[in-house]
Amino acid sequence: MAASKLSGCLRNILILVILITSISTAIFYVLLQSNLYKLPKDKNSGVFFKNIEVFDGEKVLGETNVRVEGEVITCVGPDCKPLADTPIIEGKGKSLIPGLADLHVHFYAPSVENSGLSTFRQLFDYVKQRPQVRKNLHAAGITAIRSVGDIPANILKLRLQIEKGDLAGPEVYCTGPLFTAPDGHPAGTIYKGNPYLIENGTRQVKDGETARKEVESLAALGVNGIKAVYDDAGGKIPKLDSAVLKIIITTAHEKNLWVTVHTGTAADVAAVTAWGADAIEHGTEEPLPDRVVQMMVEKQILYIPTLSIMETQGVLERQPGRFRNIQRLDSAGVMMGAGTDTQGNMTFGNSLHRELELLVKAGLSPEHALRAATFYAAISLKTDHEKGLIAVGKQADLVLIQGRPWQQIEDIRKIEAVWQKGIQVK
Repeated sequence: MAASKLSGCLRNILILVILITSISTAIFYVLLQSNLYKLPKDKNSGVFFKNIEVFDGEKVLGETNVRVEGEVITCVGPDCKPLADTPIIEGKGKSLIPGLADLHVHFYAPSVENSGLSTFRQLFDYVKQRPQVRKNLHAAGITAIRSVGDIPANILKLRLQIEKGDLAGPEVYCTGPLFTAPDGHPAGTIYKGNPYLIENGTRQVKDGETARKEVESLAALGVNGIKAVYDDAGGKIPKLDSAVLKIIITTAHEKNLWVTVHTGTAADVAAVTAWGADAIEHGTEEPLPDRVVQMMVEKQILYIPTLSIMETQGVLERQPGRFRNIQRLDSAGVMMGAGTDTQGNMTFGNSLHRELELLVKAGLSPEHALRAATFYAAISLKTDHEKGLIAVGKQADLVLIQGRPWQQIEDIRKIEAVWQKGIQVK
């Protein structure tokens, strides 16, 4: 009798556990599917901009018309006519520019968007691929991001979800983990004591053969480029061996991947320029020799100074040489890139607007600053054949603005609407 009662009790407990588990799973699934930030169900098939001033990514066209059909721009000029049943946007007093790109993003880095969340809610936010971050990027006119250090499994999944239309967000171009020396940055600095980030977010290499195999492995995964750190923080941390870095660059180019390198000194910039890197992250405060500047022009190397994060860290006040370098490089014809390195007390999207303002403060014209986030960005991503310009045949990534940001860069904050692949996302 006692055994029978015990068996019945256990059965009831088991039923209760199954019920609670089922309800919990259902609630978790509902929460997971909520507020994911997806594309609008009613996708626009086209749009016509009438009498609107245009900055096409390279130059100002003045007042004209622009027609979009599906994902593509099909006509630019005063003689363009709208197709039947195409929505028409009157452009008087407004302007149109190409979609913006943030060229230095760590998508999963803690930022203002999740600073007030509990640990559980932060984890949930990451599982849902940071919907508020993706929404903020779109709201800021950003239609492409260049991820330079996110964990491959995570960022490649996000890239696929956006490509398939399962989630809304800027198009993703990524490097995966950072190549660095054993115990170099960030493995021996900001990742120190975190085995997961060190294992998945870096590739610590000390010989050429290992470096080659790691680059080939990431190429097979489908990354768009490779990022390496060539900086010893003034002798405080180990630095990637120069011969190893050369092999990283050569192997990446053999796999048709672009290479961007984190530098700290003028000597670092000179070296990676000579070795054929495609872009330089952060740059330096030290004066750059004329021969290096000329080499950067000849090799079309992109210089991405990441001024917005340096402002938040007080670096710009201590290192005015960074502004002087930017003035020299821009005057010489070096391509500048807009990247933010958003993290900490920064907000995604807003940080790129601040980056453009700081580039102008550093000496660029507003027009050149816009070019750093549009046409030059497309060149750096090797997508200039289809993006970065408002021209016939280009992808319809467009930003509608109240004002003229090529005259006053602060107008970049007056965004009214954003299109990505012809779909209005703001």
